[in-house]
Amino acid sequence: MRSLPPGGGLPLGYGALADGPPPVRRVPLAPGETLLLVTDGVCEARDGSGEFFPLREKVTRAVAEDSRSADPARLAPLVREGTLRHCRGRLVDDTTIFAVRPRPPAGH
Repeated sequence: MRSLPPGGGLPLGYGALADGPPPVRRVPLAPGETLLLVTDGVCEARDGSGEFFPLREKVTRAVAEDSRSADPARLAPLVREGTLRHCRGRLVDDTTIFAVRPRPPAGH
């Protein structure tokens, strides 16, 4: 598992305050690699004691236990359910979870 470097710029919805469009960031994905994107509502979901949802640890553990967990169709629900369990269904911010994987080249 790897994390992408943080980008600069404003949060979604604040584009009118920027001097121009955000920079394009291109990151090649290895065959079979899944890109997981979440909004801050996921990483900032808190449990009853105020602890943030440990997204990286949860995903790393799930994939180590079953590599099929990295499949986008499994990963997005895994993160969603984990987030909801962590905060006992009491989300205080909107959440978006998006997992994608490039298609293999034709013939593979």
